[in-house]
Amino acid sequence: MPYKSRMKTMIKKVKDLAGAGKKDEAEKALPEAFKSIDLAVKRNILHKKTAARRKSVLSRAIAGIK
Repeated sequence: MPYKSRMKTMIKKVKDLAGAGKKDEAEKALPEAFKSIDLAVKRNILHKKTAARRKSVLSRAIAGIK
């Protein structure tokens, strides 16, 4: 399943960057992560509400960087 693998990779990339405090890089990776999550929903890999929750978690992780 390339869609699920890609999604998980992108989510991890954003979380790792946010955890390291690299806000600019995390913000640049965020649209790619959102795109991969949306594609997983389109392919019926994720439920749309699960996707919304994951997007929210990523957004909050970046917003929490000082």
